[in-house]
Amino acid sequence: MKVGILSMQRVPNYGSWLQAYALKQLLLVNGADEVGFIDIEPGIILVSESIPCRIKRFLKDLRLMGIRGKIITRNHGKTLAPLFEKFYKQLDPNGGVDVSACDAVVIGSDEVFNAVQNSSWGYTPQLYGKMDCSYVFSYAGSFGHTTIKQLFQYGIAEEISHHLKALKNISVRDRNSYEIIKELTGNIPTMHLDPVLIYGYQSEISKMQSVKYEDYILIYSYEGRIRSKKEVAEIKSYALKYKLRIISLFCSYSWCDSEFVPNSPLDIFDYFKKCFICSY
Repeated sequence: MKVGILSMQRVPNYGSWLQAYALKQLLLVNGADEVGFIDIEPGIILVSESIPCRIKRFLKDLRLMGIRGKIITRNHGKTLAPLFEKFYKQLDPNGGVDVSACDAVVIGSDEVFNAVQNSSWGYTPQLYGKMDCSYVFSYAGSFGHTTIKQLFQYGIAEEISHHLKALKNISVRDRNSYEIIKELTGNIPTMHLDPVLIYGYQSEISKMQSVKYEDYILIYSYEGRIRSKKEVAEIKSYALKYKLRIISLFCSYSWCDSEFVPNSPLDIFDYFKKCFICSY
């Protein structure tokens, strides 16, 4: 059986990659002969940041981070693009799969149902099952911060309901998504854990080599997410009090002692395993 995964595997985030990898491994050990990934088809942009909001956010970042910090964040972001292209090839060496070639398609996990968000693909019926495959289901999907009220507000509730009702089975990972599915379809969805928790990565973790640092705080966040001077001061104060090194993962912060950029997302497990405390 050839199975396709429709997820957010191309999002430049280690968590998205690990979810996609874990789901792939779970499918392979549960009957799938081949597993490939399907790219999201761009749809309608329902929400986007206005120019005044962009200017306001830029000025706020500049005030909190300074010119140097802003430049570092921007340059670091540019270096991540080719890195994650490499990661995607590790995830799917064949570069993806065509829906029509799949015997079944899994939608999920991650926030695949989160239509009302500022994303590059926007709202696309594909993520709710509109595709050329006769057997489509979801696993641990989530609407994220999207509410049932917003779905009706943007006029997409009826279309989403139509496609969801055609799915062979619907699995979600949170209460908000559970309630939305129940209201839109009249069916009770299955609640499942994130595939990272189900898969566990025990085999991969057992092969990890010990990191070279000891007694450190691991900072893991989206690039530039930690902007509050008060928050940074508290992290640095805590590190000084307990004589801890501050290491950033995935992101670049001038107030960290060093930065770790892995050769594979799998490498981050060793850093989490050995750290004194994590902050995100």
